[in-house]
Amino acid sequence: MACDHSRLGDLADLPEALRSQLKPIKAKRLNAFHALVLAVIADCFGGKANIDEILVGVWRLTETVVDRKKIARALCQLKKLGMLTPAPARSGIYKLTKRAGK
Repeated sequence: MACDHSRLGDLADLPEALRSQLKPIKAKRLNAFHALVLAVIADCFGGKANIDEILVGVWRLTETVVDRKKIARALCQLKKLGMLTPAPARSGIYKLTKRAGK
């Protein structure tokens, strides 16, 4: 189970022996792949997309086949960062939040 650092606050004051035992969340900020996924959702699909649309959109922009699990992880991380939210009553559809610029 990953430690939700946003609920723990600043960890700088903790001893290294304690910090080394915490399992940090991998995505604390956007990386290039997150930015690509957000761009696909915004530019190719008007701010809402499902994982199949994102897979195709990534390929069309980069001509790279990306593993479905990698996209699913990115979607989960972007949700935790407040950039995406599941579309109401639309299973599997994600939409950009205001924080993501939409």
